[in-house]
Amino acid sequence: TNTDTIQRVESDVSDLITKVNGRNLLDNSNFQIQQRGYGPHLLATAGDHGVDRWASFQNSTTHSLLASFDQEYLVMSRTTTTSTILAAQAIRLPARGKVPYVAGSTFTLSWEQHSAVEHSAGARVSFQQDWVYSSGEVIHEAPAIMTIPASSWTRVSTTFTIAGDPSAAMDRVAVEVGAFGGASITAGEFVRIRNVKLELGSIETAYEPTPYGVDESECMKWLFVLDGNHPMYTYTTTASARRTQVSHPKMYFLPAVTDITVSLGTPVFAASYSGLAHTTISSEVGNTNSIVQLQSATMSCEL
Repeated sequence: TNTDTIQRVESDVSDLITKVNGRNLLDNSNFQIQQRGYGPHLLATAGDHGVDRWASFQNSTTHSLLASFDQEYLVMSRTTTTSTILAAQAIRLPARGKVPYVAGSTFTLSWEQHSAVEHSAGARVSFQQDWVYSSGEVIHEAPAIMTIPASSWTRVSTTFTIAGDPSAAMDRVAVEVGAFGGASITAGEFVRIRNVKLELGSIETAYEPTPYGVDESECMKWLFVLDGNHPMYTYTTTASARRTQVSHPKMYFLPAVTDITVSLGTPVFAASYSGLAHTTISSEVGNTNSIVQLQSATMSCEL
């Protein structure tokens, strides 16, 4: 009958939709990029970053990376007994308009979670301002979505619709996943997450990792860690300093430069980035003909 035919077509379309993977809106969603290393990274202050693109909006948190069967996962713990241990990623709102993060848009957020103890999984999504975590404008807050059995990787999913447009000052969407709500987790107990996905629509589709090169390119617009000797050349105006330009991907904002080490003299950051794909660093070495090398530096706009 016509009714049976329509039902079969609707079923086929539904199956097709669930098999088509939605684009993941998160970077480094399987933690394959780790320019700072595997850790542990002590995130003492809310907003500190550890693994590329991932931060904590709670203080006194530790993030580490581990691997099992060639698959990385993020390990989180806190120094206090708490029911909130969340990993956070800030998504930059498009410079021209804020689509798709506008009123009426529906998203599905999913991830896998694990701990040695039974606990609750949850998520929080909010608009934030000035790249500094604050109360912001909550889009979706979902504590205790489900109970995670002890020692069992479990897929978690939550769907939400943005009720209202962000105010003009909002410049990012903060996405947080992990332990949230329910019984408290003892200080030092580990919560693990992997394969995090944020996609448009109300249907959760299968997780697929982003190609390594694509993830690396995007992460390096936020953080670039130089490790290796680069020659530094004398300023034309004085023999007392050396300088070099470090080439890296064009970054989203003027980066802070830290962890500079040189083979001789005192390193100084010369703020000449100006949105170009290089950063200039100089070393004050006194009057000397010695060879000077830049050995390491970190350029970061993860704020």
